[in-house]
Amino acid sequence: MPAPAHVSPCPARRRNEGRQRRGDGHLHDRRPKGPRCVEEIAAVDGLDMLLVGANDLSNTLGLPGQLDQPDVKAGFQRVADACKANNIYFGVGGMGHHPELAKEMIAMGARYATAGEDVTFMTKAAIANALKFD
Repeated sequence: MPAPAHVSPCPARRRNEGRQRRGDGHLHDRRPKGPRCVEEIAAVDGLDMLLVGANDLSNTLGLPGQLDQPDVKAGFQRVADACKANNIYFGVGGMGHHPELAKEMIAMGARYATAGEDVTFMTKAAIANALKFD
């Protein structure tokens, strides 16, 4: 899958035209206004998935790191509902330290969830291997 499109504030039509030129099929929207216009974003023609980062969402709502807070969970639900209404995939990021939340997101309809970054996994494995020689 292509790299996510990090969109800038512009009309949905222009975002979609740019997405089509790049060939991106999903958006990871980190704009502060993203949660307020998720229904419009999810309705962009040709979009395959909308990915919401757990920390991005909680920060935007003024609740940094409070992923179990009801307003944050309601934000996830709003994204899930917008994705379902537009027949696109719901994706979540930042689930690496939150397996129970990841299960909730999957139950909510998430079809994609990140559990960490490959570079972090490889670095930790390399460090663990190097420590065997101490």
